[in-house]
Amino acid sequence: MAPGSAPYVYLTSEDNTLTMLDFVNEANKTTVKLIHDEVCAMKVCPNGRYVLTGGDKGDIIMWKVRKAQGDYKAAAEIDL
Repeated sequence: MAPGSAPYVYLTSEDNTLTMLDFVNEANKTTVKLIHDEVCAMKVCPNGRYVLTGGDKGDIIMWKVRKAQGDYKAAAEIDL
């Protein structure tokens, strides 16, 4: 869980996806496909606005987390 980003939890999966899940409302989630062959590391910025993912070949991506506008199914989106 990311500090300052409550109630969201960030998960990486074996299918190379990053999911931001609202643990209060599990139906509220956003998933993005990662370009890494294998995710080796993930770090969430203390304010919850950015997520860094690192792959097995030294590739690093910074994701910007923002609130969705007009979409009430998802409270936030993850942008590259």
